[in-house]
Amino acid sequence: MKLADFSCAHRVSPWPRSARHELGHFWYTAPEVLLGEESPGFPLDVWALGCTLAELATGQPLFRSNNYSQIGTLFKIFQMVGTPTETSYPEMTKLRLFSKNFPLFKGGGLSQIQAQGRGLGHAGAELLNSCLHCSPVWRPSSKICTRHHFLQCQ
Repeated sequence: MKLADFSCAHRVSPWPRSARHELGHFWYTAPEVLLGEESPGFPLDVWALGCTLAELATGQPLFRSNNYSQIGTLFKIFQMVGTPTETSYPEMTKLRLFSKNFPLFKGGGLSQIQAQGRGLGHAGAELLNSCLHCSPVWRPSSKICTRHHFLQCQ
């Protein structure tokens, strides 16, 4: 599987401040970017992989919000995977757009993806769940993802 969207292409270096909000469609944007992270790393690509796997399974974007806004997408993410806490994502409270007033969602929506159509099987669901952690620290590296048995060509 190759992920490519050349409208979102960028150099691998510290990003200019002006490029922060030009990273592409909010529906595929990692939570740390939506919260104002100024120097996101490769974990945002792993997040996009998870979003793409979910869309392949269901036939529709996972974090589709009707208002096309950062906050709308962020709340969709929280509804699906749960609102992160200081324990699960301590760095979140330091991000510019973080608010202690965010609604607390329990999540659990990723388990519904199996029931929504084509399904991913056990291996695909495992990869999907690992890619869609709100904290970039908990997402697997790109290298680990490419070696995952779900993505291995047989």
